[in-house]
Amino acid sequence: MGMAGSRVRRVIGCGLALLWAALCLCWGGEQVLASGGTRYVAMDGMDAGNDCLAQALPCRSISRAISVAGEGDVIMVGAGVYDGPLVVKKSLTLRGSGPALTQVRGNGSGHILEVCGGSAVTPVQVSVEELRIGEGSATEGGGVWTSAEQLTLRRVEISNNRGRDRGGGLFCQGGRVEGEMVILSGNDAPEGAGLFISAGCTFDLHESAIFQHNQSSGTVITAGGVLALTNVSAGFNAGTALKVLSGGQVNLNHVTLGWNGLEVDGVREVQVLAGGQARLANTLVHHPDGMNCSGSAEELTSLGYNLSDDDTCNFTAGGDLAGVDALLTGMEYNGGVTPTFALRRESPAVDAGDPLESTPWVDQRGKARRRDGNGDGVARADIGAFEFPIFEFMLPLVIRAPGF
Repeated sequence: MGMAGSRVRRVIGCGLALLWAALCLCWGGEQVLASGGTRYVAMDGMDAGNDCLAQALPCRSISRAISVAGEGDVIMVGAGVYDGPLVVKKSLTLRGSGPALTQVRGNGSGHILEVCGGSAVTPVQVSVEELRIGEGSATEGGGVWTSAEQLTLRRVEISNNRGRDRGGGLFCQGGRVEGEMVILSGNDAPEGAGLFISAGCTFDLHESAIFQHNQSSGTVITAGGVLALTNVSAGFNAGTALKVLSGGQVNLNHVTLGWNGLEVDGVREVQVLAGGQARLANTLVHHPDGMNCSGSAEELTSLGYNLSDDDTCNFTAGGDLAGVDALLTGMEYNGGVTPTFALRRESPAVDAGDPLESTPWVDQRGKARRRDGNGDGVARADIGAFEFPIFEFMLPLVIRAPGF
């Protein structure tokens, strides 16, 4: 080929290099100026030559603070709207001023937050707290993409993101994720509009809410790895609430699933494929129309004290209630930081949970479990994510799907 062939090889080589650089932002080094403990970011800050260490002289961008942070640093982010993408390859804490005040937004052409895994010797452990992640778009993980050894999300809202293939809100490639008081809302993807958990990922989500996801023909949560949901409510989503893939292992405890699959003709709430495993306890499944669940008794297993308004969920263990109306209210802010489905006083789910269960001590809102909700003199947990109050004033903000 001579000189022309050499030129072609150089062009192809450069093209592949650019492609890998675009796809693998986790690769490559970054500058670390100093390790000082706490870094500061604010809308009136300045990046040039700034190590972000002085609260009175903050950086302007979160990406600058990440680039100069040392291992284990805390990045304090003030109120405002900040631009992504953010790529994290080291252990640190990213702390906003609250999801209503601090927002990280995407530009529609990639993940907003990408958290990269390290190694067994130098694991990456990242905590993201008190902020909103929104308006991202990527093939996988429009809001968040992670392979970190440990990613912790606390009081984070992930909303209005898009995954063209999988994981509109969050895509977990590997490692561990723990989410506490997380809101997933308005995200979109054909598979896992809210969450997609790959085979190498372990995900623990509790005291959280998932609602109003828009993919009509897909799923809200797709799990091919290990997933535990505790004190979680999912409602008014267009797609099937939960799909468990072959090899996936899912445990639900004190979960409420209601009015999902609004634009699905088949399974509305829980679908377990051959080779998958879902175990449900103290869980409430509700949809007035259609089929709530699918999966054999070996794949979809009741551990007892569940309730479904139809007989498709294999709820035949001790304490199970099948074909029973749960008498739920709409999905509302009933106290706490995430919306819930409240139980009506006459609901059969009140005081119908496992009487021997020792945890969790609180419900999704952080209210104490094991109250005497039905007035029989015995304090006992309710089925689902919400514990019926004895006397409690609530000013609800109702969340409903279009047309409800």
